[in-house]
Amino acid sequence: MPKSNIRNTMTETSTLVANGLSMAFIKEFRANYLLRQPHLTLWEVRNTIVAPQIIEAGKSLVDLYRDHTDAKAIPYVNTASVYVCFSWSDSALDVLNSMIQYGQEQYQSPYFWFEIFATDVRENNAEEAGYYTTSLRRLIREIGHTLIVLTDFQNSRSLHRLRSIWEILCSLRTQSKITIQMPVKSYQELCTNLVKHKNGFEEAKEYLCKLKVRNAETSNEEEKLILTKCLKDYRLDRAENKIKDFLENWIAIQGKIAAADLLDRNDKSSGLDGIKTTAFLGEYTIKINKLQTIRELMHKAEFRAKTFIENDTSIPEMLSLYTSLALSYQNDNDQKTAIGYYESALMICKQFFYDDNEKIRDALMNLANALLEIGQEDLALQQFEEALCVNESKTVEKADILTAKADIHANNEDDERAQQLYHEARQIYEEILGKRHTKVGTVYLKESIIWYKLENYKLSKKLAERSLSIITICDPDNEEMIQRTKELLSSVAKRT
Repeated sequence: MPKSNIRNTMTETSTLVANGLSMAFIKEFRANYLLRQPHLTLWEVRNTIVAPQIIEAGKSLVDLYRDHTDAKAIPYVNTASVYVCFSWSDSALDVLNSMIQYGQEQYQSPYFWFEIFATDVRENNAEEAGYYTTSLRRLIREIGHTLIVLTDFQNSRSLHRLRSIWEILCSLRTQSKITIQMPVKSYQELCTNLVKHKNGFEEAKEYLCKLKVRNAETSNEEEKLILTKCLKDYRLDRAENKIKDFLENWIAIQGKIAAADLLDRNDKSSGLDGIKTTAFLGEYTIKINKLQTIRELMHKAEFRAKTFIENDTSIPEMLSLYTSLALSYQNDNDQKTAIGYYESALMICKQFFYDDNEKIRDALMNLANALLEIGQEDLALQQFEEALCVNESKTVEKADILTAKADIHANNEDDERAQQLYHEARQIYEEILGKRHTKVGTVYLKESIIWYKLENYKLSKKLAERSLSIITICDPDNEEMIQRTKELLSSVAKRT
């Protein structure tokens, strides 16, 4: 990639404003500049179309269109909800089409933080490592959702761009949601390859997971030096493996969706097999954040169920679908609707799986967690209590329930009861998972906070130090928890 005088302006000390541009703006830009020039790469669009506008206006496109609205009076600019990861050598039309396709699958229209539109091209202060390790990473965490655009699964340029590799790693480390979007034709080719070719999964892995940081592309040498150092500080092999694990899991999910979709299209009946297949599709569609698709599948499944059993949808085959739908509404922050589906799932469990304690326990836990999201702690506690009754043996799930109950008691200042429950949960975790596990470290921190509140600073310090030693080894990317533990230890030090 040739060196360009078009650069970013965000620095470690700059104020990061996570503003993005709307779907309407993206569509308008596509119509005005790309439909007649479909051959242009993003690099060419940046240099020949975007840069002149920014240089003339003296501000980025986000700032330039801040006060503009579309025909429906919806602002072009608002708080960004999606961070776009791409390659400069990609077709600009393919990338914008993928962004629009993603937006059309969401119930709430997204606002895209897209580097080509969001940054001022006149200056560059991004040569400092702090831009990538602090400012850019904070931006990705604050937005909380990264959209990786892969225009061709056989030549995944986004995965060969050094900055994109760093963006994906930041997204994984900050536990942001990640969606991979591809042009329709390319995605269909991937699915066909996964379903119809004997070695389809291995071939897809070969195309998408041949990640080599040392050979990745950059727009200039300064960026290459800084990002290579950032990745080396994290450890190159660990960075590559973390991203490869994510991509392999994504490929596996696409294969399952493609297989279920093939079954679904070949199923001409409206019977139980059709309902099971639709539920299966729904379960995996949620994992890639296709919220609109899962709801379309729900209508299809309900129609099949009503046709098959004459308007009574209380059948075992609906359990998976109701649970999947509840998850989809939770992802969309519609907790009340999610609770309704969780209650339906629980009713089916009790009616048809009354001797399957694990299914009932999981349904109760799902409902309890959703109730917690809307502040219904008393009702949530009832579900957790019932879940404990059907889970008498020592399991990780029992420890999870005890921890959740303890959290409720801690929130209500019942510290002694919370401490008893945390202690019991930790003992189970240690017995099943071992003494060095993230769950054990997390409970140690919670116990430490309780003892700090009870003014037993010596024990609080001891437990916080144990938590820190476990988390730094078992979950070094959990920076938020590590920081919380260090802050607690600092508070304890001031008290002793």
